[in-house]
Amino acid sequence: MNIIDLVEKENMKKKVPKFQVGDLVDVHVKTFEGEKERIQIFNGIVIAKKGSGVRETFTVRRIVQGEGVERVFPLHSPNVADVKVKKSYRVRRAKLYYLREKSGKSARMKEIRRKVKRKAKKTNNVKAEKKTKNQVSPKELCIKGENLAKKFLKKKGYKILKRNYVCKSGEIDIIAYDKGVISFVEVKSRLSEDFGPPELAVTNEKRSKIIRTALNYLMANQIEDMDYRFDIVSILFKENDNNPDIELLKNAFTADGVFN
Repeated sequence: MNIIDLVEKENMKKKVPKFQVGDLVDVHVKTFEGEKERIQIFNGIVIAKKGSGVRETFTVRRIVQGEGVERVFPLHSPNVADVKVKKSYRVRRAKLYYLREKSGKSARMKEIRRKVKRKAKKTNNVKAEKKTKNQVSPKELCIKGENLAKKFLKKKGYKILKRNYVCKSGEIDIIAYDKGVISFVEVKSRLSEDFGPPELAVTNEKRSKIIRTALNYLMANQIEDMDYRFDIVSILFKENDNNPDIELLKNAFTADGVFN
């Protein structure tokens, strides 16, 4: 083994995440703000894998506000903390560059589902009836998500100051106090990731409204010389909604409306 091979071997990860082209993944990327380190998640579909060894890369694509966004990640980079597969799709190509020309329903792929034995018709009818009962309206989902977010934030040490603050500019779901900082929290809940993770619903227009509403709250309460930030609580309900995926995105976007 020559020197180059030795260097490459030292820089390769011992445990490499298993995923393939066509998988919907969460890429956990380390970001640094001064001396602080945090994990930022980039969610999307793996459309290509290139190279080998320490030079292997993979490309992830997602849709943000109708526009395709792609990022290329070095698989063995220390900044790529983890890659978690959310769903697998059936594809026949090694690369999915054709998705760049697709949008909406035409960009969807067929999910790979595990084969299960067919049960009696009676059982299927019971499941269908149960599913109908469990369906919730968008308003009910919103209320359920906000109630969960409130409990979740309290466990994180947040002190809730106000819920559903409304003014002419818009509405803020939760206003809280966290270690000397006022947190304006937007709660987003979804029943699936077919259109991406819940936080993607916080569009540029929505962020602008939240910022204007936050400034209104600060002025109305004569709050000056106090730090504030904008957080997002992302909630993904599973089939068993007693244990949904809840994620807190601190300082999710700036006062200029730009995602961090």
